[in-house]
Amino acid sequence: MSFLKEVYPSQNDTKNLGNKSIILDKSNDIYKDNDFGILALNQPFAAGPFHVNHFVCFFKKPVGWDFNKETGLLFNNFKKYFDNDLTKVSIHEKKWKNKNIASFDFKVAPINPHKDIVSIEKWSDSNTVIGTTLYDNRQEGGVEFILEGFNHIMTGMMNDIHFLSGRRSWKFGKVIPDNPFDDYYFFETAAFEKFSLEFYNNLDGNNPPVLRTLVNATWISMLKKFGAKENIELLEVHENFDEPTYPFDGMHNYSRDVRRMSNNMESSVYYRNGSFDKIEELGEKNDWFYDVMERHSGLYLHNMPKHNV
Repeated sequence: MSFLKEVYPSQNDTKNLGNKSIILDKSNDIYKDNDFGILALNQPFAAGPFHVNHFVCFFKKPVGWDFNKETGLLFNNFKKYFDNDLTKVSIHEKKWKNKNIASFDFKVAPINPHKDIVSIEKWSDSNTVIGTTLYDNRQEGGVEFILEGFNHIMTGMMNDIHFLSGRRSWKFGKVIPDNPFDDYYFFETAAFEKFSLEFYNNLDGNNPPVLRTLVNATWISMLKKFGAKENIELLEVHENFDEPTYPFDGMHNYSRDVRRMSNNMESSVYYRNGSFDKIEELGEKNDWFYDVMERHSGLYLHNMPKHNV
């Protein structure tokens, strides 16, 4: 089949499908093994507003833990922390462009079942992992299944393309990095993304928003599973830090999930979502996310994967 290329139509042939236009690449030299393609925020199928989100929990350093190896902790235990009743992850043995590949299986109506593919890699610092959403080229004909109208999309296409375009980042770290006497740590994940197709954007327009609700539940669940599996209490901020000071800027506007973990320990996961239509509005409407990006430099726009213009 033809492959989705990271360029605009002026550099490639196009095929019109109703009110959509897809890009067809006739060469095989875009990807090393022609299996996957990156879904960037400015790629032709990115739909709807930009989304940013952040999920974080706090805990005291467990006795005997070496937090110079946080990335290994996350890499080696990703499946243990992630898997739940609705979502499962599997790490492929084969790498793509020297990156790990993960398959995420979602079991939730109305996209039941659904598989998403993500490349996983260590970022420039020692304790950050990033995941970039991918398009799966291994099945024939998926991209040609798009039909006119946002409510018409074939199941094959849904399992060829991640429902989000963009990138997510995970990080372990010390709340006060330069204080050797501070034993408070955090585990967090954040993302800068769009929906990959208009179908998903419109699906999320329901009340409640189906996919955004799923995203929140997925990452809250992962942080709570981390606490349960490691038998660590996830701390309430104001019980352990000097009120009204928060560990990170902007947290006074975060929501807090206080449901107990599976081991019945108390837990607090803090989270926040934001959306905007134009990239210039990031600072106007979601300046709190700048503090997040300072810890997750892979989410800065100049570091995000882009399509060639």
